[in-house]
Amino acid sequence: MSDQFTSFIAAKITQLQRGYLNNEATAVRTMAHLRKATNRAPGTDPELWGVTLEDLPTAHQGRGQHASAAEWAAHISLSLYSVHQQGKKSKGMHESSVRFGRVVRGLSDHGMSADAVKRRFDALATASSPLEVQHHLGSLVRILRDADASIDYVRLADDLRRLLIPGQHKPVLLQWGRDFAYSKPTTTTTSSEQPATS
Repeated sequence: MSDQFTSFIAAKITQLQRGYLNNEATAVRTMAHLRKATNRAPGTDPELWGVTLEDLPTAHQGRGQHASAAEWAAHISLSLYSVHQQGKKSKGMHESSVRFGRVVRGLSDHGMSADAVKRRFDALATASSPLEVQHHLGSLVRILRDADASIDYVRLADDLRRLLIPGQHKPVLLQWGRDFAYSKPTTTTTSSEQPATS
């Protein structure tokens, strides 16, 4: 993982989660703004520049007319975290070391068929643009919210950053595939279980 980028995301997520769980007005207002930006490109809402762009490490800042992979990853992960956390005041939906692929596989324990879960995950894995990634990931995040299942948003953000860099997506897909394939759903699985690190 990129230490600079993950430190940036960790600081943002920690601040948002702490503030939201403590019902701080600024955090609640920011989360509402982030939720409205889930189908937009980075930088299109001036209200969010200080959240998704400010303090982004120089090496990850975009140049020219298009957002960098890191700018997209920060925007997608922070906006979808706000969707995931919505209405949940007693539990943080960001939980360190909880791997995305393993939690998605566990959705079949919450009433979804294994085939439906796999189709949604496949759609994300084969998405060909940042907006398509954002769309399919958003669909999964809403299901995770309904299942009250947390994930590690810092790891997910870094996965997204690498997924959106040409030539770096294959290791991300391999790890997601391993996490998904090696996690067998059971009726005793909970969202708080922490998988072994690779």
